[in-house]
Amino acid sequence: MIKISVIVPLYYGEKYIKQIVNMLENNLKFNEKKLKLELIFVNDSPGEFIQQEIQSNIIETILLLKNENSQGIHYTRVKGLSCATGDYILFLDQDDRIADNYFLSQIQHIGKGDIVVANGIVQDELFSKVLYRYAVMQWTVKHIWFYAKFDCRIISPGQCLIKRDVIPDVWKENIICSNGADDYFLWLLLLSEGVDFVINRACIYTHVFTSANASLDSEEMKKSVGEVLEKGEKYINIQYIKIIKNRLDKKGKSLFVRCGERINRNV
Repeated sequence: MIKISVIVPLYYGEKYIKQIVNMLENNLKFNEKKLKLELIFVNDSPGEFIQQEIQSNIIETILLLKNENSQGIHYTRVKGLSCATGDYILFLDQDDRIADNYFLSQIQHIGKGDIVVANGIVQDELFSKVLYRYAVMQWTVKHIWFYAKFDCRIISPGQCLIKRDVIPDVWKENIICSNGADDYFLWLLLLSEGVDFVINRACIYTHVFTSANASLDSEEMKKSVGEVLEKGEKYINIQYIKIIKNRLDKKGKSLFVRCGERINRNV
């Protein structure tokens, strides 16, 4: 039996709770004899206390945690991780969507690897687009040079199922306060440690772009990546640190931000 911990940071996200529970229950129905789920919500909303009772007949454990003050998404993910007991971790954003066969597909592909990265869809109210149209685009998620030269190759942690034991202590102990690049920090650390990234070409994940996405705020993202460089310089090869610094020093928006804006304009 495989146990997966699903960690969901909430930021004024009570309205998403039912959708998330339903998605996970559908996955359990797809894999009922092979899978156990532990669902951990962490509320980072200042002043908002979730009143609804969260129940499920088939999800083994559901926890609802609350930050005393708004601490940002990295702190919130790590808080959820500190309570997780699963063999694998899924960091799921509150408005993410996963297919009913998400866990079955990810587990089938990961094999002896440490992290599996699914293909998926990115969308807003007006458009829908495949994340990696060609296999070579998704292949770049396995190679740190592309993260240094061009930006993050994984649009959201929701694409990834990660072995809990490979998540570095450095990532848990060095919190990125500016929202946007904590997952970029995680991928850089994992790739620096030689963790085995596995590709899953199945489109089983959907990321919804909203005006609140920190990844589309170029100044906030630049500040967040600056924190990554500061906290990660002892653990990430200096060659890649220099490449990232050179990219940040250039005028204009990052490739990731420009692509996101093009997608939002449906160009």
